[in-house]
Amino acid sequence: TADGLSRPGPCMMNCSNQFQPYSFHNGGCLFGIADGSVQFFSQSMDGDTFRALGSPAGQEVVQMP
Repeated sequence: TADGLSRPGPCMMNCSNQFQPYSFHNGGCLFGIADGSVQFFSQSMDGDTFRALGSPAGQEVVQMP
């Protein structure tokens, strides 16, 4: 599952628009970022990196390619 509480199932995005990011873009989704930019995140992105990007209190440092 991709419920935000546990590790996602077979994919983190574009499998279902019920509980996960979903887009009609092949290979990923567009996300609005707090700095005002829009970034394309690949659906092949590492799951830990994807979760760190959405964690408001985890204090993870993420380097985007």
